[in-house]
Amino acid sequence: MMLLTGSKKPETLYFYEQAGYNSSDKTAFIQWIGMDNVSGLQGNNRESGERGSL
Repeated sequence: MMLLTGSKKPETLYFYEQAGYNSSDKTAFIQWIGMDNVSGLQGNNRESGERGSL
């Protein structure tokens, strides 16, 4: 099973590690298509890597 997160918060990553996930087996690359104005979307925080609901 794979879990993807945009969070960089140490406490969040620790939570996932304690749940049995690891971050050393896979690398993911994401490309947002058709989202030229993502900075104007509600709930979007590109600097932290987290996205809210749209």
